[in-house]
Amino acid sequence: MASRERREVVFGVLAGLAAGTVLGAGGYRMWAGFGGPGAPFRDVMDAVLPPGGIETGVSFGDALQKIIAAGALVPEKLRAVYARRGGMKPWMAALLAGPSDAPIRLSAQAATDLLTLLWPVGLATRTPFNADSPTAGAHLPRLASTAGWRLGREPNGAAYFDSVEALALNPAQAALVAEVAARTYRPCCDNPALFQDCNHGAAMLGLLELGASQGLEVAELERVALAANSYWFPREYLKTALFFQLFEQLPWHEVAPAELLGARYASSSGWQENVNIALQMTSLIPRQSLIRMNSAVCGL
Repeated sequence: MASRERREVVFGVLAGLAAGTVLGAGGYRMWAGFGGPGAPFRDVMDAVLPPGGIETGVSFGDALQKIIAAGALVPEKLRAVYARRGGMKPWMAALLAGPSDAPIRLSAQAATDLLTLLWPVGLATRTPFNADSPTAGAHLPRLASTAGWRLGREPNGAAYFDSVEALALNPAQAALVAEVAARTYRPCCDNPALFQDCNHGAAMLGLLELGASQGLEVAELERVALAANSYWFPREYLKTALFFQLFEQLPWHEVAPAELLGARYASSSGWQENVNIALQMTSLIPRQSLIRMNSAVCGL
């Protein structure tokens, strides 16, 4: 992650933590134990969002080509979107052009692009569990994951839900995806990835499907899911890491990914109640410390 991007994420977290905190000595004492107000942020930032990114061990294979062949993704439409943003990155263009066995690397620079590419994979891939998915039903065309997907031939992504044999998931692998997806939440809403009602849910489901189809087991799928959530929601996950470090004395790598992906810490309401409000209500960062803290992290 570039120095400027790292500072922007940290400043956003600092501002959010400082809002509503109560002045008092308790916050100073807590931070003093970690070498000053800026020290925890440097370590946590590197642990949650490594500057070099996180390699997943998962590749797209030929899934995107099958999605494209079915009309669920029209490359020209995607290129037009990126043309307005200054152009598509070469690695992304290569994934549209042909199959790839290169491992997906999650990073601050690639997170949004990967979110876009994984979205139609989760939305369109046919699986046994989609028949009973909470995504299906009369509300399907009105969800953000379907109504928001306009890069296929049809104007609404609902036309492609559970329609493409993009991956060769055997019954055991499909059951594994459903199991992990049912308990993998994201801070933008209160639904698990199995209910892919938004782009993050669809992309997460696509990532899990790719991973399971390539032999990843539960622990590996959870590791990859946590990496994706961390880069898609960096401010929320940085605060969560601080929460565990400061209150549970647990560094990031010692917290079980399943716990960090569950409803208690990863759903919107759970994260607000158990992480965000907890940090704010404990006088963790007194207001007058904010300038000092910002100064301390400027070197990130």
